[in-house]
Amino acid sequence: MAVRSSNGCLNLFPHSLETAAVYQTAQILLRLRCAASGISDIFSEIGSSGGHPYIFAGAVRDALNSALTGAVTSPRDYDIGISAMRRDHFDELCRRFSGVRNRHGGYQLRGSDGLNLDLWRIEETVGIVAHACRPTVSNVLRTFIIDLNAVVCDPATGAIEDRGCLQALFRRRMGIVRSTLMHDNSEFAARALALQQRFRFALSPSLRSFVSDWYSRTETDRQMAKESRLIPPQADSWQGPSRSLPIQSAFPWSVVNNARASQIR
Repeated sequence: MAVRSSNGCLNLFPHSLETAAVYQTAQILLRLRCAASGISDIFSEIGSSGGHPYIFAGAVRDALNSALTGAVTSPRDYDIGISAMRRDHFDELCRRFSGVRNRHGGYQLRGSDGLNLDLWRIEETVGIVAHACRPTVSNVLRTFIIDLNAVVCDPATGAIEDRGCLQALFRRRMGIVRSTLMHDNSEFAARALALQQRFRFALSPSLRSFVSDWYSRTETDRQMAKESRLIPPQADSWQGPSRSLPIQSAFPWSVVNNARASQIR
């Protein structure tokens, strides 16, 4: 298992919380969900075309949330950034999978489980282009602004890079990513409010100030409408980590434990 955290997560949690086990369980859950969605086949095609896929934001966040709390959550979509892939190869691949072009130059595909897959080239990430910075995975995370979404998994290795997501889940408070690359501020202010409504988390003082400065009623209504259409079932509430957390019977712990045991062997 490989975990990289820019926020030193291992030192931020009580000793009773097995942080490494949370990441490991999230990796297994994400792998199982990708297999169910048929995304693994797309990953293979991307690799054959010379690219390297990464799963960003919501799907990884929701896997961490399930691993941390035991809540049965499903991602509403998959955000897949691709590095080292020529534009013409990217277009050809997405057309082969009946992808629909979006306004940012990426494509939306449909997984076998009915969930949307949003694909884009990392070099064309909006915040990367806006700041003319190196198109690295770490820099892409800096463009996500809100720490709850600033997490990525490399499906080839299972490695997770986290710039504050698990910390936000644990503390039930969202903040701004360290050394963030600001862009589309009104959109991200609205996104923070939509995430607050969905997770019922507090906002850090810096994020609260950011939302106040960049609030847009139109953008907020758009983000809220998007959330209401796409929110998957969530646990009603959570009051913090505990070894006695109730685990819903539908949660696939037997599958997860078997996968973890095979990794140990």
